Amino acid sequence: MVVGAAFIPDTPSSLVLRGKHDDARAALQRVRGKGVDIGPEFADILAAAENDRRNEEGAFRRILRREYRPYLVMAVAFPVFLNLTGVAVTAFFSPILFRTVGFESDAALMGAVILGLMNIGGILASGFAMDRYGRKLLFMIGGALMFTCQASHMSHSLLNE
Repeated sequence: MVVGAAFIPDTPSSLVLRGKHDDARAALQRVRGKGVDIGPEFADILAAAENDRRNEEGAFRRILRREYRPYLVMAVAFPVFLNLTGVAVTAFFSPILFRTVGFESDAALMGAVILGLMNIGGILASGFAMDRYGRKLLFMIGGALMFTCQASHMSHSLLNE
């Protein structure tokens, strides 16, 4: 990722926000191609950057307002519940888990590879589903599944105590 990031150019918007207007104009021209009139688009970028500067004060206070509260709750709750479900830990320690349940060393590693491929497949499927059905439905289904998984885990823990 570090090597790849070295080859990614700055966006025109980022350059404008840092006061590098000539570099921003050149970057936009490079993206759109030679001979393309970038004047109106560059003017839009400048206007958006100016609007951003005017609204910069109180941005943190603004996100705490009532109209943004559902987004703030989702932005915090989703990663919290994702970590509480233990999916990342399970994926990370999957070779050890497979060995523990009786798989041989090679089979445990193959199981971890298959689990990773299934994860990628799930991400691709959810991406296509999101395009078709929208993110709200997928968030609701995912939230219900995470809640069910967490509730099941907690009840299992309580029964074993």
